[in-house]
Amino acid sequence: MDHDAAVKELSDMVQATVTAPTLTSAQIGAALDGAVAPDLAGVMPDADGWVPSWDLEWAAAALCDLRAALAASETQAPKQVTSEGTTITMPAPVDWTTAAAKWRSQSKLWLQLYGDGYGFDGFAPPDEPYVSTSEAIDMGVWQ
Repeated sequence: MDHDAAVKELSDMVQATVTAPTLTSAQIGAALDGAVAPDLAGVMPDADGWVPSWDLEWAAAALCDLRAALAASETQAPKQVTSEGTTITMPAPVDWTTAAAKWRSQSKLWLQLYGDGYGFDGFAPPDEPYVSTSEAIDMGVWQ
């Protein structure tokens, strides 16, 4: 998949232009650029022979985090308005933090970095052995 196709797919995943707050193509591209990943052969992004690959779920989580921040900065409309006997109920805003957590839980990069070993082989640098979340807690590194 090339960069433009990946931007389109990512935009569709997070409904970038459908649900408020909407996202710009620059924001989507920046999130994608922050989610480069080893290709299917395990070649790292900075190595010769790397086939462009991205972790779209990682990028989607980043965009949902961005949307949570953008939504928090906007004035929230009332959920229900009544005037002259007519009541209008507004849809509840999207919980972008929960959406980010959902995408993050499906991300290969997230699992490799913070999960319990379900990432792809060879991603961790050879001089730094993988430490699972439970091991980090046991060592007192993470609480």
